[in-house]
Amino acid sequence: MVNDSTDDVAQAICRTLGLSYVQPCAAGAFKKTYLVQDGHTPLALKIVQDDLHYERIKREAQAHRTCDHPHIARLLCSEVIRYEGREFFYFIEPFLTGGTLTERLATGVLPIESICQLGVALVDALCHLDDRGIVHRDIKPDNILFNDEDKPVLVDFGIARHLTATSLTQTWLLHGPGTPAFAAPEQLNNEKHLIDWRTDQFALGVTLSIAALGVHPFAYEEKLDSTIERVMRRDGPSTYFKNMACKQGLEVLIQMVNPWPVRRVLRPEILLKAWQSVGGAHIGCIPSGRI
Repeated sequence: MVNDSTDDVAQAICRTLGLSYVQPCAAGAFKKTYLVQDGHTPLALKIVQDDLHYERIKREAQAHRTCDHPHIARLLCSEVIRYEGREFFYFIEPFLTGGTLTERLATGVLPIESICQLGVALVDALCHLDDRGIVHRDIKPDNILFNDEDKPVLVDFGIARHLTATSLTQTWLLHGPGTPAFAAPEQLNNEKHLIDWRTDQFALGVTLSIAALGVHPFAYEEKLDSTIERVMRRDGPSTYFKNMACKQGLEVLIQMVNPWPVRRVLRPEILLKAWQSVGGAHIGCIPSGRI
């Protein structure tokens, strides 16, 4: 668990690298983010305090380092610092000034034009990840930030998996890593053999559904736990969600959140064309049938 001691670590890193320490700005269970500056350039310094998952942290850096895409956060540096007898892994990325998608949704759903722009940009990012054999596994509004040009950027590769590498998730675990509210059935059921780019497609579909329609595709006006259980059982999206998606000309979302990977959109480049088509029509419908 991160605590106040990482503040001292952050200042030590800044002294070592010649950066200016500004302030802490976000914290999770095992990672804390700080705003620092290189001259007048703002940077995000992320410090990990998690001795138990060192191999996963290294994997995160390795996966992230291979990415070079305008809608994926750039990894500028990943190193280890020893401070008061402990090792701390840290990352440095550009500081994204536009806030998170979560913050934007606090005031309600986004207009259809914004949804189309999000869809095209983030599916293009999935194409880039798929080309490198990487599955992000934690796409959600908290992990979509906006840069100073108001473009969406995918962040946090903490549980990313390279499909050619040995899985670090124990087979006996009931659930795989990820945020349950956005995770695909194969993640929730730890069906590792089914996990590929379509797992990210599902999470992005849930994210875009909430952003566009204000509803989780599997929700039936019940508690979140019931929604997650419905995803795990592969009960299928609600009729209410499907009607809402069709009404907005967003039928593509229905296929993106199909509980079975084989019934989702087959390839990321096909999904990208579908979102480009939706964007071109703004509120027009994508032809029915398999994309």
